[in-house]
Amino acid sequence: MCTHFDHIGTVARNESAKLIKIADEWKDQGFNSTKPAPVLLGGDLNIEPTKEGYKTLTAPGGFKDIKNLVPKAHWYGNTMTSTGFTSSTSDDKRIDYLFVRDPLDIQFLTYGVITNKFEDEVYISDHMPLVVDAKLL
Repeated sequence: MCTHFDHIGTVARNESAKLIKIADEWKDQGFNSTKPAPVLLGGDLNIEPTKEGYKTLTAPGGFKDIKNLVPKAHWYGNTMTSTGFTSSTSDDKRIDYLFVRDPLDIQFLTYGVITNKFEDEVYISDHMPLVVDAKLL
């Protein structure tokens, strides 16, 4: 699943997080009926980890933030994910995420936030790409 939550309305972001409940239906569609299928979710949620929408997604039984499933020693790159096309760090935030629901049989090895500006000084986005390495068990 991939999504982009509203960048202005707090209520809209919180309601969007509730709509992601469609994953409840998908998880039961696994290849093996004895365990749920993993569901991956990524996107620009425009919410910080302390906000209601994030807490709705990561409530018990919900999605797990993949960053939290990887040992800190295996994180690389940047901390924040949004730069607004500038080099300034004053407004940098972590508002982009990779989540997993029912991560059975998946081991997440690394988590990274890579730069959004390269040698030519051109920004590819106002957000930095997130990368994980995963091993299917």
